[in-house]
Amino acid sequence: MSYIYKPDGELFKQHLRNVKQSRYKNLFWCDYFFHFTGIKNVVKILTEEVLFCREYIEKNEREFQDTASHDVLSWTPPQWKKYVRLYFRPKTPMLYQVEGLRPSSKIQYNAECPVPVFLLFDASEVISWRDTQFSNGNLAKQTPSLKVSSTIEDFCKLPFDDIYHNDPYSREQKDHYNFHRQAEIIFPQQMDLSTLKIIWCRSESEYDTLRNLLPDSVWDKWRNQVTFSNPESVFFKQWLHIQRVNLSHDTIYIKFNPATPKQQTNEKLKLKIQVHDTLSDEKYSHELNISDNIKEEKFSISTPLNSYDVHMWINDHMVYYGQYLLNSIDDIPF
Repeated sequence: MSYIYKPDGELFKQHLRNVKQSRYKNLFWCDYFFHFTGIKNVVKILTEEVLFCREYIEKNEREFQDTASHDVLSWTPPQWKKYVRLYFRPKTPMLYQVEGLRPSSKIQYNAECPVPVFLLFDASEVISWRDTQFSNGNLAKQTPSLKVSSTIEDFCKLPFDDIYHNDPYSREQKDHYNFHRQAEIIFPQQMDLSTLKIIWCRSESEYDTLRNLLPDSVWDKWRNQVTFSNPESVFFKQWLHIQRVNLSHDTIYIKFNPATPKQQTNEKLKLKIQVHDTLSDEKYSHELNISDNIKEEKFSISTPLNSYDVHMWINDHMVYYGQYLLNSIDDIPF
């Protein structure tokens, strides 16, 4: 895709630089616009090299993992479905509501994103496109204080101190900060990935899963932009997820990131592991109930395998896909 630039696009870029230099020198958030979605959607986005708006996805009945709340969508003005939507920041209130694996009592607004991945786009480039607009807050809020614009005058008036606010707040301040923390950048219909700079996974195991779900040619194109370092800077990490998986010919070791004490419950979650012997084509499954404070688990493979795939689901959500091939002397079991 080719983009037409705003006549005053350089002023937008300059204002972003000024905001960072004057108040946020150490905050990388200012350099990017953020989009998060489920890992299966990211596989499709990276493969097709395009990000579509919700209206296009729904009209064309495209398969995708819906991580949005349909309750929230029902009161969101329908015109915003025509736009690709990005945030000024990660760690938005929406991510807080949907991130991670949760017992049913912790699911909010009937929305879940068990394995989120962030896509980070070059902010100075995207904001300078003629058709890019921005809001000062949550587009789902039909409030007089919501403003959507594309002018440099309004861009300079954005309350960046509220948008980037990342400190605790009082109950009385909650609506104010949550509104501005969800300020958005919108672009009509679709965006290609020419400005995609970083693909951020939450853990090593989710990085491995993305790599194994992508075709080799697609992985080779994007591999240098994929990371799982310092995930706390973009994810909340307060709910259960898999941190690392070690595979060997006879053992599967799982290290979990348990839910924080504040988020833990007494409810159980169902873990299912399926091992596929790629030489014999046989499949073996194991299920067990786990708590959201689990730290690690170890499974023995009764008959050692030289080559296998392994899928894991928690509460029917795919949370890991890995591949093992006996290919080094250290793996030889004798």
